[in-house]
Amino acid sequence: MGHLTIANLKSFLTIFSLSSLLILPLYCPSSLAQTSSKQTIPSLKLSESQQRQIADIKNRYRGPLEERRDTFNIIEEQLRRLMTSNVSTEEIRAKHSELRRISQEIEDLRFNSMLEIRQVLTTIQRSQLAQLMEKHRQKFSQMIRQQRGHNF
Repeated sequence: MGHLTIANLKSFLTIFSLSSLLILPLYCPSSLAQTSSKQTIPSLKLSESQQRQIADIKNRYRGPLEERRDTFNIIEEQLRRLMTSNVSTEEIRAKHSELRRISQEIEDLRFNSMLEIRQVLTTIQRSQLAQLMEKHRQKFSQMIRQQRGHNF
């Protein structure tokens, strides 16, 4: 492995954050995620083999991700209830730690699936994905800013 440079770090962070668009439907089954994924995958001109490989990766991670998201939601609700109850601070901290552990498991699964998907893409496709994701990130940021503006 080469030396860590700013360019290498930027490249890694771009691929890491940008390839998540392919994984987003696994982690965030919203219409935004599904629409973005459907628009991005055809523009990458994936071969049938790549499409199958990516579908297999998504399918393999779907169950574990859904299971942990469900667990996360349950623990999060438990934590909310504890915050309004008379339990000890230690109990609240323990529940919070449990929530953080599940959150880390979700992030690890996302990262691992992203690495597997990354291996399926060519260098050119990775570059194209980075460009598409930058556009997606800008649109998403704009949408968030607009929503925040409407909330105040």
